[in-house]
Amino acid sequence: MRTLIANRYGDVLGEIEPYVTSVPWRLNKVAKVPISLPKSQADADLLKFGNLIIFLFDNGLPVWSGPISAPRSWNQNTVDFDAYSAEQLLKYRVTGSNVVFENKTVGEIFTSLVNTANAIYPTQITLDNIWLGGNTFNRDYHLQSILDITADDLIGKLSTADFDVKPAFDYTNNIVTFTTNLYERRGTKKPEIALMENHNVLDATRKEQGPIVNKWHGAGAGTNWSERPVTAVQDTSSISDYDLLEDSKIYGDITELSTLQTALQNKLEQTKQPVDRWKIIVDNIKPGLLKDYIVGDSIQLNAPTYGFEPYLGLVRILSREHNPQTNHTTLIADHEEYL
Repeated sequence: MRTLIANRYGDVLGEIEPYVTSVPWRLNKVAKVPISLPKSQADADLLKFGNLIIFLFDNGLPVWSGPISAPRSWNQNTVDFDAYSAEQLLKYRVTGSNVVFENKTVGEIFTSLVNTANAIYPTQITLDNIWLGGNTFNRDYHLQSILDITADDLIGKLSTADFDVKPAFDYTNNIVTFTTNLYERRGTKKPEIALMENHNVLDATRKEQGPIVNKWHGAGAGTNWSERPVTAVQDTSSISDYDLLEDSKIYGDITELSTLQTALQNKLEQTKQPVDRWKIIVDNIKPGLLKDYIVGDSIQLNAPTYGFEPYLGLVRILSREHNPQTNHTTLIADHEEYL
């Protein structure tokens, strides 16, 4: 793995040799890399907060890049600091005090937020693949970061879409660039890519976790309960399997019944069944080479000894974390369907 440092415009300034044990990619979230560098390599121009770390791999993993940020600590032999994945760049930009959207899809809202931010001051991010489908919403935002709006509202509440900020490295011009995407669903089903116990799976843990909620009650904003939108959604199949399991959620930023129903339905989809979650340590061996799948993809997992019956199914990759010291990669994945 090579480690480069670029200025905030993406132009490479130099190369370092740090000690790194974790380079993570996370679906719809910011990932953090702790970095330890010998003090003999410390340079004020290179380690300036806001500069960009770039990790280049020779094992099929994609380019990783993002900003250096505080804290930074000086120790007897090293200087230690953190870098954050490129999604963090959206955290640094905030909306105006009263930004209103009427009858817009999540993709249209996201596009407008990024374009408006770039018009005020360049984010170094350009729009690429933006899903413009789905329902339309009336939303207003007040001094909120684009990252928080995207992760907590556009995809966390109003839709089941995914997003990322993707770095690309130009080896000819020694520059890193960033594009952002809003997908209806990131990744594809790849049953031909397989992780196999006692082959390219070095270790695994399977955890079936809850809580299971199959009926959600919800309320929106209002000055009193007679003004608030109130509704409930339920899943009859889950109720049949597990009995009636209720919970409630109050949304202080939702004033319309249709939006409340969408938010609750998306929440129900996440809780109506127990989450079948896997932590899998893998080696870079066929038929599961690292270059052949990304976060968001659904790939085959064959783990005969993990469960009451042999497990063979598709799991969706939610995160992967590569350790350059061991050359092993740890995946977090959720069961999607049996094969």
